[in-house]
Amino acid sequence: MDFLLGAFGERIQRMPRSELKEFEFLLSFSDQTLYSLFFDEGPLPEGVSKSLVKEVLTFKKM
Repeated sequence: MDFLLGAFGERIQRMPRSELKEFEFLLSFSDQTLYSLFFDEGPLPEGVSKSLVKEVLTFKKM
């Protein structure tokens, strides 16, 4: 578990500033909203990708 958190911390440190802001923004969403963003075909908020939503979900589950 510590290894995963360490690896994820490294990933966060390498994120571009704009992506980091979106990551922080998505952390405030409920898990249900994040799952809806990830699985639905609807539009995502500007600057947000499905892969970023997946990373936030993974981070919240650690």
